[in-house]
Amino acid sequence: MEEKKEFHYVLSMGDYKLEDTIKKINHITFFISRYRKYTHTLSFDKALTEKEAIIEVEKWLSQEATEEYYNKIKDNLFFREYKCYGNNPIKGELLTDCKYLEEITYISYNHITFDCGS
Repeated sequence: MEEKKEFHYVLSMGDYKLEDTIKKINHITFFISRYRKYTHTLSFDKALTEKEAIIEVEKWLSQEATEEYYNKIKDNLFFREYKCYGNNPIKGELLTDCKYLEEITYISYNHITFDCGS
């Protein structure tokens, strides 16, 4: 049986700590392709903290990257062939090294986005 893969960001935000007490995030928009052409937004019925919202993004990026998903964003990825990502890749693997969480930006009071580097 194959071990379940999980995606996790690497926090590289200096002294900034993800907010883990104030629940105000209802939407989070993040990049889903290596070179930032494509984004995805998760919306939540209940407000979350920054940390909880990032965890939800990590769960979403831990889902299987089907070939159909890959084909939608392949023009903005590091590798141009699906098979280069190995057997049963997860969405986060398509980001390659673009997984270093560097900065959170508030689009509005309850909607954040963030920037990642490599």
